[in-house]
Amino acid sequence: MKQLGLLLLFSLITSYSIVAQDSEKASVIQVIENEHNFFCERQYDQWAATYDHTENILWGNGVGFSMRGWEMVSKEFKTYFADNPAPTKPSTIFDYEATINGDRAWVTSSQRNPNGNVGKRLTSLIKREGEWKIVALLFN
Repeated sequence: MKQLGLLLLFSLITSYSIVAQDSEKASVIQVIENEHNFFCERQYDQWAATYDHTENILWGNGVGFSMRGWEMVSKEFKTYFADNPAPTKPSTIFDYEATINGDRAWVTSSQRNPNGNVGKRLTSLIKREGEWKIVALLFN
């Protein structure tokens, strides 16, 4: 009987952990999708709210085009949104693979652009004051 009780307790704890992990994964994916949709809709303030506003963020393809630090990213995209105010059709982001460890998350995904090209994305996030924020977005 004692073993049955321990088995039941272990099952409940494991089930709770899986549900909590699924909830965190859904929250992380929502931030990624919000970032992309706000970018396409040219909603600067909402788009900016998906990022961690520190000098440690990284945005770009990681090779020839990248920006480091919120000040640089913010300045670049304020200009970009002003110069390109028309909303664009969003890409489809799919095949999410997420690893979450405490207040850190790493997500790989695929992205199909409206023209049909498919690329890869790597998004790294940190949880600040209960909210997931992007610290790195790399793509090809």
